Amino acid sequence: MFEPLRSAAVIPRLQARDVAGALRELAAALARAYGVDADATAAALREPLANFGCALGHGLALPHARDAGHAVRIAVGLAPAGLPFAAPDDEPVRVVVAMLSPREGPAHLEALAAIGQRFTDAGLRERLLAQHDADAIVALLHWG
Repeated sequence: MFEPLRSAAVIPRLQARDVAGALRELAAALARAYGVDADATAAALREPLANFGCALGHGLALPHARDAGHAVRIAVGLAPAGLPFAAPDDEPVRVVVAMLSPREGPAHLEALAAIGQRFTDAGLRERLLAQHDADAIVALLHWG
């Protein structure tokens, strides 16, 4: 279901200080790693934000969209200082996992559940935030 996480899809320190900027950075990472269109991906990731939030609480956000791909692809961005996503617990978001999944089939919901479950581990989130190297983050997550 998942493409292997690639170092090019990991941003150890997001430069953005707002949600829109973080989504642009993550879309660019998805483009580098998986060959998707960065502008279209950024727009697709922004679209659901108008209707509902993507922050899950506990410093985690999961912006997601569907596209023409055949597997789930993720990009991971870290923001130790936090980003102002509208989180249900009002905590700043420090870990952002952007996800693209196939338009057809159950992969989208299955992947959302898998990612949400994996990243609910507070210890994992803290270990990620302590990393400054994309390869180390990929090794820590060993995703895909």
